[in-house]
This record gives sequence, structure tokens and C-alpha cells, in this order.
Amino acid sequence: MSDDRSALDRTIDKIGMGWYQWSLLALCGFGWMADNMWLQGVAVILPRVQDHFHISDSRIGILSSSIFFGMMIGAVGWGTCADIMGRRVAFQSTLFFAAVFGLLSPFMPNYGSLCLCFFFLGSAVGGSMPTDGTLFIENVPHAKRYLLTALSVFFSLGAVVSSILGAVIIPSHSCPESPDEPCDPNTQNLGWKYMLGILGVFTAFMCIARIVLFRMRESPRFLVASGRHADAVHSLRRIMSFNGHDYPLTIEDIMDGPQDIEQQKDAQPIGSGNARPPLSAGSHQMEYHATNESPDPHLSHNHTFVTPVEEQGPQLPAAPVFAPIPHVHLQKVSKLSTIPLIGHPLAAWLERMELLFTPEWRKTTILVWSAWALIALSYTMFNVFLPKLLESRAIQNGSGGRAQALKQYLFYAFAGVPGALLGAWMIETKLGRKGSLILSTLFTGVCTGAFVLVQSEGAVIAVTMAISLGATTMWAVLYGMTPEIFSTEVRGSATGMASALSRIAGMAAPLLGGWFLAISPSLPIYVSTVICFAAGACALPLPGDAHYPRSKNSSVTFAH
Repeated sequence: MSDDRSALDRTIDKIGMGWYQWSLLALCGFGWMADNMWLQGVAVILPRVQDHFHISDSRIGILSSSIFFGMMIGAVGWGTCADIMGRRVAFQSTLFFAAVFGLLSPFMPNYGSLCLCFFFLGSAVGGSMPTDGTLFIENVPHAKRYLLTALSVFFSLGAVVSSILGAVIIPSHSCPESPDEPCDPNTQNLGWKYMLGILGVFTAFMCIARIVLFRMRESPRFLVASGRHADAVHSLRRIMSFNGHDYPLTIEDIMDGPQDIEQQKDAQPIGSGNARPPLSAGSHQMEYHATNESPDPHLSHNHTFVTPVEEQGPQLPAAPVFAPIPHVHLQKVSKLSTIPLIGHPLAAWLERMELLFTPEWRKTTILVWSAWALIALSYTMFNVFLPKLLESRAIQNGSGGRAQALKQYLFYAFAGVPGALLGAWMIETKLGRKGSLILSTLFTGVCTGAFVLVQSEGAVIAVTMAISLGATTMWAVLYGMTPEIFSTEVRGSATGMASALSRIAGMAAPLLGGWFLAISPSLPIYVSTVICFAAGACALPLPGDAHYPRSKNSSVTFAH
């Protein structure tokens, strides 16, 4: 195995999975939990908000679209922030702002201000999943990277928290179910506000745990990729100390060749900044160096891996060199950088987007991003209206109404918890990541279509639980495989953009679902089923795990 790893890989593997890594697992899990906790919370309170502000069916979906729109902005913004400013800033900031706007949301006086507050809430919590996943995978040994998929357990627990709160609070603090009975929303329909307040308090506690109770160190991989090798050594020493280890660690332990080490001695000292080497205009292949992960079966695939030879003269070790960026594009980026305030971040984001569409990455980028958008569109179109659909069915069947619907939704939420563990197990079997994604999308699509056909209470619970299990497994595999495909320099931007596309789809889903619902109650379900199958088709052209490049010392190319 040592022949396939860089010096940094060997050092991180040697540090192993200690208290620092397990603590990071839990704290990154809080970000994933908050994401789904708020999404499911919106779905649970949607009918009660509609009653409170007297919103029509055609406009109530705007509330869900607002938080998804914010999540789209947050995913792109925080993902790029993680690539430019470091993982630590995004890790500590996302839940802080989510807690602030979550605590403010119950006090919004009207529907418009509530939608605006949810937009800002979404822009904060939406950055948690891509940045937390990136941070976690860069701090654990290769043998434990499957835990990124298992991290989705926290995502499912977020839905459970919201569902329990909804089942306990909403029925006794809402307007009467009969439209003939009078109701004063300001005194009788406050359950949804209580629920938002409690979710805000939960988020605040998770934020405090991240910032106050834990001292997070900057990602060593980010520091090395940024040319800050001495800082990386310092960060690794602190992590070892946290784990209770105490053995020597020098720059030689994170760099491969003696020539690299000599150059680093001539490089800038700690605190010299985040300077990155310029992109080569003449390179047509991606080079992996000790500043990055070495290729292994869990990382990027369909790329060229070459051990680079350093140029003469004292330089920082080179970051990965991508295919040339057109001169015209560089001129546009240069002009954009002159725009006040947003110029430099926008130019940096466009540069990383250009890197993702070089020949080495183009096909993988398009397929992975398409899978994210389609899965989000399918899942959200079904999930966001599920409490309302269950409530309507329960009232029609005379089987308990609102309380019965929330009970069924609680079963739905609990069924998703083992999905993350199932996904973590599946990707380690012969199915691999590609096969697991195809199988889970197929299963979820079939069960979603079956939801239209079932009528009895038991059958409805069974089918919705199967959908929840399949969907959570599907998301777990997708979330786990995406950060592994991209290299350190663009990982935050790539996963952030993938998450942003899923938020765009999630933003469109409630609006499209509302239109389809007006045509036929079954139409949104059928559309969701077809889209789910299309998402699985996006995984078909992706290479299997066995085709991932393994050798660090040879140049291996797979055509896209």
C-alpha cells in the first residue's frame, strides 16, 4: 500500500482514527443534521403556516423554495470560501448564522418576512454539507473514508428530530381541523412557531459545540495544497497531541522527494499567506504531487497521474497543474477581479469552474452534477408535499386526520436512519459506488410509483418507509462518493456546486409539484418516479471502482 501513497497520505494513515477524528465525525454530523432538520421542519409546518397567514395552495410552495434558494447560494459561496480561505472558516460560520436566523424565524410578522428569513437561514445551513464532507474526508485515513457515507446517519436523524417535534407540538397547538370551527391564529395556531424556536435552540447548541467545546485545526491537505507546508506540520502535530500521540513529525513526513524538501527550506515561512502557484499554460494533464492525495481506488478516476519533476530555482511545491485555460477566459477573470467587493471571489470561483470543465474532468463533472440535480428534484417533489398528502388521505379515509398523518410521517423519518449505514455497507461490496447508486435509485423510483397504488394505512406506512430507506441510501452513496472524485484544490467548489444544483432543483420542485398537483394528485408522484430513474441513468457511464487509477509512479489515462 505504501507504494500507492504520498508522504502526506502515509502520515495521515499513521495518525489513524483517534479522538480528534471521531470528534470531527460527530461535529460534521451536526451540520448534516441541521440541514435536513430544517428542511423537514419546513415540510411539517407548511400546512400550519398556510392556515396562519391564509396562503393559497399556489403560493405556499414559495416558503420551501425560499430555503432551497438560500441553500443554493450558500452551497456555492461556502464551498468556494472553503477552497480560498480554508475549511475552518466555513466549518465555524455556517451553523452560527443558521442558529441566528433560526432563532429569529418564529418572530417574523408576515409570510414575506418569513420567506426572507428562511432564505438567509438556507444560505447558512446550505453550506454545511459540502464543506463538512470536504473537511472530514481530508482528516481521516484512507481505510476510514467510508465513514463519510455513514455520516448520512446524522442527516436522517435531522428528519427524525423534526418529525418528533411535529408529532408532539403541532396537533395540540394548531387550529381545529374542521373548517366550521372558529380559530384565532395568533393564539391557537402557534405550534409551528414553537417548533421553529426549538429547532433554533438545537442549532445554537450544535454551533456552541463546534466553536467553544472543540478546537478545530485547519485541514493539513488544504494547507499543503496551498503551499503552507510548515503550517500543515504544525496542524498535524496538534492533531496528534489531541489524540494522545507524541512522535516526531517534520516536513519530510508530508513531502515526497528530497528536492521538494530543499525547495521548501527556501520557501516562505509560516504565515506568508495562501499563495498558490500559477496555472501552467502548457500542461495538458493533471499532475498529482505530495501537495495532494495520491491516487487510490477511493479517489478521482479517469484522470492522468504523473509524478512531476520540479523546475529549477526555489519554488513552493507545485499544486496540481490542469489543462490550459484559454487566454480569453483569463482576460475575463482579470477584468472581473477589479469589481469592488465581489470581484476577487467571483474571479476565483470562475477559475475553479473552468478547471472542472477541462477534458480530464468534464464528463465526470456533468454526470455527477446531473445526478445531484435530478435526485433532488425527484426527492423534493415527493417529500415536501408528503405531510399534506398524508393528511388529506387520512381525512378522506376518516382515520385520524392530522395526528394520524404526523404519526405516519414519523415512521417515514425513522425508516431513513438505517439507509446511511446500508449505503456505507453497499459501497464496500462488489456493487461499489456506481452500482450502489444505480440500485438505490431504481429501488426508490419503483417504491415512489407504488405510493399511488396503495390505499390502506398499513400499506401507506410500508411504502413510505421503503421510499425513505431507498432515498436515504441513495443520498448517502451520492454524498459519500462526490468529494472523493475531486482533488483538494477544487473539491470544495465541485461539491459546493453540486449541492447548489440540488438546491436549484429543490427550489423548483415545490413550484412544479404544485402545478402538477392542480392537474392530478397522482401526477407529481409519477413525474418524481421518472426523474428518479433518469438520475440512476446518469451513473451508468461512470467507471466502476476497479477502473480507478492506482499507481502513483505511472501515468495512467482513461478516456472520457
